[in-house]
Amino acid sequence: MKVKDRDLKYKATITKVEDFDEKGQVKFYASIFGNKDKAGDIVTKGAYHKTITENFKEIQHYKNHDNRLMPGVVIEAREDDKGLFVVSKLILGTQLGKETYEEYKAMAEAGKSMFHSIGYIPVIEEQKDEANYLKEIYLKEVSTLTAHPVSYTHLRAHETRGNLV
Repeated sequence: MKVKDRDLKYKATITKVEDFDEKGQVKFYASIFGNKDKAGDIVTKGAYHKTITENFKEIQHYKNHDNRLMPGVVIEAREDDKGLFVVSKLILGTQLGKETYEEYKAMAEAGKSMFHSIGYIPVIEEQKDEANYLKEIYLKEVSTLTAHPVSYTHLRAHETRGNLV
């Protein structure tokens, strides 16, 4: 699927950092299944299966959805019972990678949660029971967010506000 950035939608979630190590490997959930967000969307288990299987090599790790800022490389993405679990190897040889590592480390050590978000295109949706079920998603990128998602004015404001879980 040819994807243009203007076609992307964004969904953010706040979760704890699952793990990180001194080599820069971080583990986190980029999306959670089964939660109805403020836009009325519910991501269903299995929604990422096809994109992970067919397009894994194209999935990027950005900071704040800015494709000029790549703090890490996605080395694993998989679905489990909770959601989309991602493992990224931060690029510690760059200033951005080092800074992002320090942010993950500080937040994890303080027991804090971090915002992560996905840049995606809905492929299969189903309207049912006053909700929009996202059954298949084309995933272009995951992002580490450094502020509350509603502060990103370059994102579609109504989608950013409406897609918190």
